[in-house]
Amino acid sequence: MKKMNWHRLLYIAGFLLAAGFVILTGVDFLQYDELAYSAPFSAFVLVRAVEFLPLAALAFILAAILKKRNR
Repeated sequence: MKKMNWHRLLYIAGFLLAAGFVILTGVDFLQYDELAYSAPFSAFVLVRAVEFLPLAALAFILAAILKKRNR
């Protein structure tokens, strides 16, 4: 039975989370209306960053640890 490469899966998950941050921030930018929202656009970026980037960083760190451990 082939051994599962967990570090690859975690690298892919981290990349998808980082890409999701970029894509959804772009969508927020396109939908942002200065007159309709009282919060500045940077608040929207901060919320997206809190949603996505810590998990992406955690996935990359765990992938690096697992890759080192499997050598």
